[in-house]
Amino acid sequence: MLFNSYIEIILFAVVIFSFSIVQSLFGVGLLVFGTPTLLLMGFPFTTALYLLLPSSVLISAIQIFEGKNQIQVKKDFIYYSIPAMLLGIFIISGGYFQWNIKLIIGIVLILITLLKVLKNYNEFLIDKFSKNVKLYMTLMGAIHGISNQGGGLLTFYFSTIYDNKIKVRANIAFCYFVYGMFQLVFLLIFHFSTAVFTGMAFSVISILIYFTVGGKLFNNTSDQLFHRLISFAIVLFGLTLIYTGLF
Repeated sequence: MLFNSYIEIILFAVVIFSFSIVQSLFGVGLLVFGTPTLLLMGFPFTTALYLLLPSSVLISAIQIFEGKNQIQVKKDFIYYSIPAMLLGIFIISGGYFQWNIKLIIGIVLILITLLKVLKNYNEFLIDKFSKNVKLYMTLMGAIHGISNQGGGLLTFYFSTIYDNKIKVRANIAFCYFVYGMFQLVFLLIFHFSTAVFTGMAFSVISILIYFTVGGKLFNNTSDQLFHRLISFAIVLFGLTLIYTGLF
């Protein structure tokens, strides 16, 4: 049995409810916060993916539709980030990687966010991104495959190079959707579990949250406030990783 008690079912529903709001705003959230939460609840990594990916993919698909004319990063992401992500998930799902990378990623996220809020360094970061897109995409994909925590790096990248909140979220959603679909296909082929059906059933909550709460919050948030909130969210991503990396 997937859940050992009604309390676990309620807790999981709260996870989907809460982090669907976050993903509705920023394009990421369910995997970034949901994965460490479910791991702390005792679920295996692949089971956590099955439970979260259906909701994440559905929200991303809606956000892609709403911002389809704003999506610009496609080829570099597909060619460099996806192969690295698949290699990462193969390594972690096969038990070939035991090094705790979460602590390092968390610290890096916090440090680069501090740089981002300083305007002089923000221009420096944009310049570096433009010259090293392929490398960044490759590293981001590998990290996402190994830890399911590429969302923070993804959010940081697009919130740095774009100002418009719709463009930021649409590009994040596109990348997150592609990540999610490849992860689902990989798991269904090599690590099938009936947990995917539970994830699909609970994804109804995500859709309801998006159209009743999350989407409205996004529409009523200015570009300036959006960037402040997204910087705060990235710091939370980092702190979450540091906490789960230590414990």
